[in-house]
Amino acid sequence: MELNKVSKNGKSLVLGSGLEVTYCEFGEANSEVILSGALYFHTFTPVLEELAKRYHVYGVVMRAG
Repeated sequence: MELNKVSKNGKSLVLGSGLEVTYCEFGEANSEVILSGALYFHTFTPVLEELAKRYHVYGVVMRAG
């Protein structure tokens, strides 16, 4: 699990293919969703937290390589 690529609210799930997907999640109480992909989110967390005031935000860690 590569949760070190997110500063907080890091989660992961394993797909049926065995691939692990790491993501962070903010604003779970909101109904409108924003999905963002990046190689990491530990420096972008303040932006996601601001967006989470209005949106349910998922930050999916994209795999490099």
